[in-house]
Amino acid sequence: MSDEIIIRHAESSDLGSFRELRLEALKNHPTAFGADYEETPTHPNEYWQERLKMNRNKEALFFAEHNGQLVGMTGIFCNLSKKSSHDSMIWGVYVRPEWRGQHLSERLIHSCLKWAKDQGLIIADLPLTARNQKLYATTAYITMNI
Repeated sequence: MSDEIIIRHAESSDLGSFRELRLEALKNHPTAFGADYEETPTHPNEYWQERLKMNRNKEALFFAEHNGQLVGMTGIFCNLSKKSSHDSMIWGVYVRPEWRGQHLSERLIHSCLKWAKDQGLIIADLPLTARNQKLYATTAYITMNI
């Protein structure tokens, strides 16, 4: 079906589309991400290639794709310290505005949770950033037992 939205792992061929989608997310929602929009475009192609490679035993990057176009993304990584090696964190959730309201964020996050479960992890943290009335960004975490 040509209108199907596919959720899939990142591939090396996603380099240009990933860079474009990530920069769009940083520009449009600067308080929702830890990376800085002004600094990120200066990263060389090697930076973006490394982000796409992600060691699938330690981290993963997922895309929502429609007709060959990336319309959403998120990533997850597991903590490497011995004390928290059962824990993971979901990061970089973004869906293009015209694709919102179709549960793509939910599908992307579920892909991360399935990946975490397959890795034997038992906890996934999802940081949420909200803006209060004074326009300060605050971050809270949702912890999910897998």
